[in-house]
Amino acid sequence: MGGGFLCSSSVRRNTKLATMLLDHSPLEPFEPTIRDLMACAYGQALRGLARAGLKPGDEWHTEAARMFKATCLPGFRESQDAVATMVLDLEGRIDVLKRREATERAHHNASAASSHRRMRTVLQNRQLVLRSLNATRGSWIGSRV
Repeated sequence: MGGGFLCSSSVRRNTKLATMLLDHSPLEPFEPTIRDLMACAYGQALRGLARAGLKPGDEWHTEAARMFKATCLPGFRESQDAVATMVLDLEGRIDVLKRREATERAHHNASAASSHRRMRTVLQNRQLVLRSLNATRGSWIGSRV
């Protein structure tokens, strides 16, 4: 899930880059989740279009448009539903961690409170990534096809 951007050395020197933590040792890795969502949204659709003989650049106002709707939209809908479910699940887990962190602070257990805070930060970052996928609705799908 790496990636980067090109910029001049003067911009790099004067810019603080934020690192978004998406993994934490007790949690399942996040990259396979995103990979599975992409496969759900695009894999089935692109294979269906290829089987129908359609390829990128074909005229979408022809038979291709009906084929697109039939083969692509179900996978897109399924992946968007999965994203929404994951966001809600993460929200519940974040709330639990907030309460645990407060309890540990009340008991003056700084290391446990810090551990809960780090885990909560990772879950919030994951939620932010997933929300950005859902917030754009069709554009993250449309730009890919």
